[in-house]
Amino acid sequence: LVTTLTLVLAYPLALAISPLGRRAKTLALAAVMLPKLANLLVIVYGLELLLGDSGPLNRAVMFLGLSAQPLPLLHRLPGVLIGETYLILPYAVLVLVAALDRIDPRLVPAARGLGAGPLGAFVRVTLPLSVPGLTLAATISLIWALGAFISPYLLGSPQELTLAVDVQKQTFENLNWPRGAADAMLMLVAISLCLLSYRIPARYLRRLAGPS
Repeated sequence: LVTTLTLVLAYPLALAISPLGRRAKTLALAAVMLPKLANLLVIVYGLELLLGDSGPLNRAVMFLGLSAQPLPLLHRLPGVLIGETYLILPYAVLVLVAALDRIDPRLVPAARGLGAGPLGAFVRVTLPLSVPGLTLAATISLIWALGAFISPYLLGSPQELTLAVDVQKQTFENLNWPRGAADAMLMLVAISLCLLSYRIPARYLRRLAGPS
């Protein structure tokens, strides 16, 4: 879910940033990366205040009449998804902007000149050529999500249990070192498989998209 949300938000944002001029692109990327300059705990506690029952988000929702009571965001799955997506999003945007910048800017106008509409040019040119960047962004997002600790630990509940949280719980709370070691090894294997197989989706998507 975190990987999907990250890509859904990052790809349109990268598409908007990529064609900007040099100065505007620098400012846009700086704005995207600005949250990463703050301490991770400060960001998460800020999100905790934002997503709380009396936080500005819920107050705005109730003020607009969209809900008669605060939305259940904090210490539930929605809070974890929002927090982790917020933390991963800048990295995905950087990867996708770099991938889009490597596409020859003459290709889309050439496709339009040959009769393709805006959507056709995007589907047949931009999307297939940005597949390697999408695959890499998805892999990075998935690895970060698999190893998530701070967001599930502070914004979630015992039901939002990631492997990283369970390693800490089993090792330091339950003193079950064999279980903690097994969880750590499972996480390591899962991340290694992601790294080894991230090229496969790229080849499949290129074949699915057809020739550019």
